[in-house]
Amino acid sequence: MLAVDWYMYLLVAKHKIMLQRWQNFYFLKGQWCFPSRLEFANGKRLCSWDTALHPEMQPISYSLPAIHHSITHHRITIHAQVIQVANRSPVTELFPTTPTSAQTLEYEWLEEQQVSSRLVSSALQRVWSLYQKHQHHHSDEYFAFD
Repeated sequence: MLAVDWYMYLLVAKHKIMLQRWQNFYFLKGQWCFPSRLEFANGKRLCSWDTALHPEMQPISYSLPAIHHSITHHRITIHAQVIQVANRSPVTELFPTTPTSAQTLEYEWLEEQQVSSRLVSSALQRVWSLYQKHQHHHSDEYFAFD
């Protein structure tokens, strides 16, 4: 089995969460997911974005507990990192929370109650559940950048 470290970035801005449609990514092609980076044991790295979005360059607000998962021939450790994006930041400038109709729909900002219905993978659902539990226990810290 091939070992993979899967870094998921939960970007939060203006009370919304960013999801990205993975057209040609390694896992979950055509599905809505959190922007992600894969690091394989052989040194190969893949990012789900091919645009100016570089979530790994943003300060991490906090990390969720690691999740161990497997997909055919892959042993995966998921590292979910929450990034609370300031209202005026490179991320919201490039990917506004209310996109114009001219922008391609490779990403979308969703209200929290909409996110779960877009996540088809059990791994993504587990990450989302951990995020929601953390938010419930730390609700006074949520949206510190508003």
